[in-house]
Amino acid sequence: MRSWSHGSHAFLFLVMVLALFLASFPGTAFTLADDRPMPPHTEKVLHVTMVSAPPVIDGNMDDACWKNAALADDFSLFKGIGWPTQKTEVRVAYDTEHLYFFATMYESQPAKILTPTPDDHRDNAVHGDDCLEIFIDKQLEEQTYYHLTVNAANVRYDSGPGARSWNPTWKSATRIGKDAWYLEIAFPFRELIHPAAYAGTPPQGTEWRINFNRMERPSNEMSNWSTTYRGFHEPANFGHIIFEGHPTVQLPQFDSVSEGERFFGVNTLEAKISNRSDKPAEVTVKLSATVGGQPVGADEKTLTLPAGAEQMIPLKYELMKGGEVAISLEGTAKGQAQPFATGMLQFRLPALDEEIPAFAERLATAVAAAEKFDNKTPGVAELRTALQDQSTVIKAIQEEAGKGLALPSADWRTLAERFTALVAENQAVDRQARALAIYTRLAADGTKPQYYLSTAGPLDLVFEKDLVAEPLQTVVNTRSAGHEYESFQIVVVPIFGEIKNITVWPGDLRTADGNHWINGKHISFRVIDSVHRPRPWYFKGDEWPEWFPDILWPKTLFDVKENTQKAVWITIYTPKDTPAGTYTGRIAIKPAESPAQYVTVNHQVWGFNLPDETHLRCDPWFSIRELQRFYNLDRPVPLEMEIAYKEFISNYRLSSLGLSWVTHLQQDKLIKSYVDKNGDFTYDFDGLLPYFQASFSRHTNAFNPNMGCGHDLFGQIMNLKQALSKETGEVVKLDPPPTDMREVFKMKRVRQFWQQYTAWMKEHGWLEAAHFEMVDEPNDESRRELLRVVHTGMREIAPGLTLFSFGPNPNTPGLQGYLDAWGPPLRYFSTHREAFLAEQAQGAEFWTYSCGASYGNDGETQHCPDSGVSDPPL
Repeated sequence: MRSWSHGSHAFLFLVMVLALFLASFPGTAFTLADDRPMPPHTEKVLHVTMVSAPPVIDGNMDDACWKNAALADDFSLFKGIGWPTQKTEVRVAYDTEHLYFFATMYESQPAKILTPTPDDHRDNAVHGDDCLEIFIDKQLEEQTYYHLTVNAANVRYDSGPGARSWNPTWKSATRIGKDAWYLEIAFPFRELIHPAAYAGTPPQGTEWRINFNRMERPSNEMSNWSTTYRGFHEPANFGHIIFEGHPTVQLPQFDSVSEGERFFGVNTLEAKISNRSDKPAEVTVKLSATVGGQPVGADEKTLTLPAGAEQMIPLKYELMKGGEVAISLEGTAKGQAQPFATGMLQFRLPALDEEIPAFAERLATAVAAAEKFDNKTPGVAELRTALQDQSTVIKAIQEEAGKGLALPSADWRTLAERFTALVAENQAVDRQARALAIYTRLAADGTKPQYYLSTAGPLDLVFEKDLVAEPLQTVVNTRSAGHEYESFQIVVVPIFGEIKNITVWPGDLRTADGNHWINGKHISFRVIDSVHRPRPWYFKGDEWPEWFPDILWPKTLFDVKENTQKAVWITIYTPKDTPAGTYTGRIAIKPAESPAQYVTVNHQVWGFNLPDETHLRCDPWFSIRELQRFYNLDRPVPLEMEIAYKEFISNYRLSSLGLSWVTHLQQDKLIKSYVDKNGDFTYDFDGLLPYFQASFSRHTNAFNPNMGCGHDLFGQIMNLKQALSKETGEVVKLDPPPTDMREVFKMKRVRQFWQQYTAWMKEHGWLEAAHFEMVDEPNDESRRELLRVVHTGMREIAPGLTLFSFGPNPNTPGLQGYLDAWGPPLRYFSTHREAFLAEQAQGAEFWTYSCGASYGNDGETQHCPDSGVSDPPL
């Protein structure tokens, strides 16, 4: 997430010219220690064998197991642009319980090894230190994988599928020597728990994906064993690890584990065991079960397996308490000192033993409370009937649950489904009961309200199916400067039936002496509706609401259905030169057939004006991430929605994008490509024109025609697979681009695209304001080399472009002359603000960027410190 500053130009362009979709780039501009040519990308494979004795985890490679361990040593620089000067070796071995690693990170400047992270901070940001990262994909899904990182000070980071909060138990040790630092790891197989799946000793022949990545700080080298191109998190480019078993002994093994019902009652787990030797084997399989760490049962079976035979062994365990369940397995063979296989099944069991009686108690309380309502209150009879019906159902569920272990596990699942349905049904009844309680309180003065109001802040998510919490808030305190917008939400909640044809009537806001006021015409509103939003890939939580508030709806009469609520987005514009003071007034909510109700607004005005454009504009990445909660970004965005979005976002002094996120991802569809018989290309960019013009009409000064890491226009042109023939109109298939970036800039379609795009922008008067980002944060030698290649190529093709990158400064060694502008971190800008502003007064242009909330940028109008905007909204 980034934000930026601008100088004297009226508009800025940001074009992500990232070569994120490219393959390897041979050679570098600087001499490296290893001048071997880079081979094409190949699938790397490690064949690891089982060891008889585990290593001592102390950072010393003096254990016998490391002598013949599988070795990964042919690391290449990130993106495959060359060989690192600092070599890395990783040895891998395993036994029945652990996967072992010993890594040697050679370093010619050991005194400069960077380990600033405190050694007591687990899951801290160690990835910027000298560190080794290990990625493991045991499911071969190329989506879910495990990520382990250890820096030279032995600070650890671990994250599993979907959660950084995954904190497995594992051992590591580091040591810094004269010419290298060393890392030794023992990681239990049982901790590699894919959600609700068994994890244990891999059977012989099992294949996983794996990769090793090193951050080397003294020389700023990023390298990996299996080359990745956009980032380290590319499971499709991980290497392979194959577990080959013990080199001299054929041990029995668990080929598979069938998990059974995994629910309340009596459960059966089946382990398939095979004897791979040429002799009979006497094996014993033990099962132990715990809930919440407390033992709840065990089972054990012993049998003799003939040579080459396999057999399913059933093991039973009982569950009658909810919580975190762990089922451990261990297989031993007569004559062997160590188990031949171990593993664990972990899952969470719903706490039905606690939830069912607790719900029954709450329901009984609700029944008693309903009896106290006035019989004349509308809806009371229906509420009592619904509560009595639910009381009957919960009583039957309690009787069924009372059978305990006599109830089959499958029947327990059916019972749980009935209970879940009852709880969901009760939500509407409970909502109505709470609404009637509010009605009773509000009606104490003799009125009979059909609905009630409350308020919420501009960053609150108000879901239609929820119920606003008490106490109800009907007084709002806001503040702003002149020429600034401030917002909040009014929530309308029906008590009896649907409320129809509601409108909003803003009144004037006046000072206490009546001498100054803000006309009600400066208060506008939008109805917040809901849109369906599929669960996105980056969401790691347990529950996703599916239906989200969507703010981009025109103001209109609106209805609120029974058992729902609806929010209205209120925006107050403070005109320029409004005198300082507190301005008070009311906003009326008026249904067609019910009396109006009011929200009081106390609006503090500071007495100074914000300029038309502040000196620091905010990053569209951050703007979108903050505001995506209010509109659906997972559907195609028509031009009308783009205009509504730009109109809305510009109110809050956020950058109005050239294209919104979704439209940006589809911008290649807005650009037409043609090719003639001579192989010359013509591009029609006018499909972008209405979107760009909509931004200009909203006074944007951070115009952004192709924002987006991984979805930049350059990458889309590189991936262009077809064009239309000028002569016939038929589709012409195009050859894929070369892997050498230098060769890419020789391609006609690339050269002609940028030449025509430059001319198109110049025609519309935008070129002088355009800035093009070359490489995203080139803070390592791999990306710096890429930056040099891109700058050289683009400078030849389109000399009129201004090229820059976030992060390095124009005086960074090796980058002098390759940056036409600078994008320093936001913290640097805040610290050196006066110097920056002095440069800006002389016409200098620069950008600033941050990582969003980690720098305190978590409000809509306060993304950037010292930006000139006033306090954040409520």
